Amino acid sequence: MREIIVNRSPLAERPNMGPEMYGYPLIPNPYGSHGREDNLQWKRFMRTLQKHWRTILRFMIIFLAVLGALVFFMTNTYEATARLEIAPPATPEAVSLSQQPEQVSSPSTDYFQTQLEILKGDGLALSVIHNLHLESNPEIAGRHSLIPLWGKVKTWMGFNSEPVTLGEMVKNFEKRLSVNQVHNSELVEISFASKNPELSAEITNNLIDTYLKRARRSEYDATMAAAGALSGELNALKQSVQQANQALINYQKQYGIVDTGAINATDGNLQGGPQNPIASRAIQLNQQLTQAEADRLTQQSYLRMVQAGDTSSLPQMRDNVVLQDVQKRLAESQADLAQALAVYGKKNPIVLRLQDETNELQRQEGLERQAIMSQVKTAYNAAAAHEALLHNTLNQMEGSLNQADQSMVQYNLLKQEAAAKSNLYVTVESRLKEIALSSSLFANNLRVIERARVPQSPASPQRLEIMALGFLFSLLAGCALAFVRENFDDTVASIEDVRDWTGLPCLGIVPRIGPANMPALRSDAKLLGQPRKALRGARSRFFIDRPGSPEAEAMHSLDTAIRLPVRAEGDPRQVLVIGSSFPSEGKTTIAMNLAMALSRHGTTCLVDADLRNPQVARSFGMGGIKGGLREVLTQSLNLDDALQAAPRLDKLMILPAGSAPPDPVELLASAQMRDLVAQLRDKFLYVVIDVPPVVPYADSRWLSCLADGVVLVARAGTTTRQALGLSTEILRELRVPVLGVVLNGVDLKTEYYWYGYGDDDRRKTA
Repeated sequence: MREIIVNRSPLAERPNMGPEMYGYPLIPNPYGSHGREDNLQWKRFMRTLQKHWRTILRFMIIFLAVLGALVFFMTNTYEATARLEIAPPATPEAVSLSQQPEQVSSPSTDYFQTQLEILKGDGLALSVIHNLHLESNPEIAGRHSLIPLWGKVKTWMGFNSEPVTLGEMVKNFEKRLSVNQVHNSELVEISFASKNPELSAEITNNLIDTYLKRARRSEYDATMAAAGALSGELNALKQSVQQANQALINYQKQYGIVDTGAINATDGNLQGGPQNPIASRAIQLNQQLTQAEADRLTQQSYLRMVQAGDTSSLPQMRDNVVLQDVQKRLAESQADLAQALAVYGKKNPIVLRLQDETNELQRQEGLERQAIMSQVKTAYNAAAAHEALLHNTLNQMEGSLNQADQSMVQYNLLKQEAAAKSNLYVTVESRLKEIALSSSLFANNLRVIERARVPQSPASPQRLEIMALGFLFSLLAGCALAFVRENFDDTVASIEDVRDWTGLPCLGIVPRIGPANMPALRSDAKLLGQPRKALRGARSRFFIDRPGSPEAEAMHSLDTAIRLPVRAEGDPRQVLVIGSSFPSEGKTTIAMNLAMALSRHGTTCLVDADLRNPQVARSFGMGGIKGGLREVLTQSLNLDDALQAAPRLDKLMILPAGSAPPDPVELLASAQMRDLVAQLRDKFLYVVIDVPPVVPYADSRWLSCLADGVVLVARAGTTTRQALGLSTEILRELRVPVLGVVLNGVDLKTEYYWYGYGDDDRRKTA
């Protein structure tokens, strides 16, 4: 008899009870762990989506249905759009002369943004509300909610009984108003959203008209203000000009200044200049002195020529007509004398007469030369005397001239001041005329490009776009909900969960079995004469009814995992206990089909030790059973009489549970049970025991201590991780050799497992 040792130490204080404890070899991964982990993460992601696709689909349907209902009940909104050109002002602004004009760094951008803010401002909105009497319009003078139906309910219940204030009207108006700049241009698009398309166009056009009128009025008021300011300054300038001119005239009379200068009306520059008598006389004397010095120097040069005897070079000699005539006559007389001498000789009366005439002419020439030289000396003396006289006169006028210069300086200052004030007066007067002219014209920098027209189709809601975005959102939200459910789902769903929470290998994966997989057993159940409700258990015999099915292949895998010689020699796995954490996890089905698989290799006995809820006999469709395990343990029935042959299986015997005992634990923990297991070891090659759930009942714990190995069954999506971990913990504390876990009820459509390699076609036609 085997001794039962129970270890109650906590899990954290015990060594690792992984598969290597029971002799499983650890096979290293030749491909590394990083690639495997990445692949598993991707598979987990896809498996989560496949597992919860119904949740995603339900969420999308509900969300899109609610969104569609909301979109359907949304009221159509129309937007009428107009375009306005806002260019920088073409003319400079009128500025008061008392202030310096400010230079704007970027007049185009700043001016444009200012006009945009004016279009969006409360003042313009309030003017449009008053112009069109929108105080009674429910869109402007009403309270609105995101859901129109809820707003109507609130109004019906009296929550919106208070009147809407003017500020709320303006806010409602501005929410519907849209003012946007057309990209990289001076164009502005203005639109207003309303349920009424005609009202939308009317409000947009009235807004533009009001804005243009305000701009015109603002320009006119600014012009008039500038004109008024310039008019006052013009009168003051006029008086200042008159005073400056009067002071100039008085000073001119006081000092006897004669001014022939004038102000050019075109450029304001002075022409001519003032004339002071003393200064004018001094100027004339300077001119005369200069001329006298020139005359003296000229006469001095003539005198030196006379003194040097070079009289023939004197201009007076060349230019004297009398001397030229005498010299001409003398030349003629000398020619006649020379001719007469040649003809008549010296004593001829003709020669003598010509000789006297020539001598007379020579005497006249000498006298004329003497007279010219005397005139040169006289002219030099007169020029020197005249120069000295002018020097003396200028020296005497030096004091009077200095005083005249000072008076002229002051006079010029007075004259420049009067000219500056006159120029300023002319400029201001010209500016005032320009302002008076521009005040009658409308600012040409604001121009309506396109007025608003009544829209033919609604601008919102964009139902197709909303539904498309809703579809994308619902898809993403549904996937997020699936992952949330997956994170909150603490049930065992995959091989990784089994390994992470138990540290045990997964011996097999059994697909989910549906009612459609049992047509082959219906005829068999009828032949046995069993009631139709017995067919519920018939689908559990899939190993013999559907040998090529994925679940049958899973039993082959489990059979192989158990029979492989991975443990030490002399320690065969003959007695196997099939248990689960809680009921309805498929342990009986696994036990039945595992027994069928093992019966192919030798005699096998399937023991239904779940005395609380026996299912084996019912699943095999056995009727008229005289007794079972209880009767054998109470020695009221022989073991050979209690064993029943399994239908269609020669090497499989079944020991049913029998009648229900009052205390199953006492019966299964008795010495008779240990003796019975020993008898079964001698009689059969394999013994498969179906035991009650491990966590709620102690029956399975006593029976596990009698087995060579325990196989835990967990149902995917039903067995919690805590329950499976607790079951493993309980068996490990008992030092029971737990072989591994069978994951039952796996949905192959949502998992990445597959069976039946070459039997797919046969399974489809089965």
